[in-house]
Amino acid sequence: MLTVRSEAVMLVADYETKLGMN
Repeated sequence: MLTVRSEAVMLVADYETKLGMN
């Protein structure tokens, strides 16, 4: 579960980064 949660956090961070670029 920890691994999945960590991946989810990374996906959210990457999504926010893309929003920031736009």
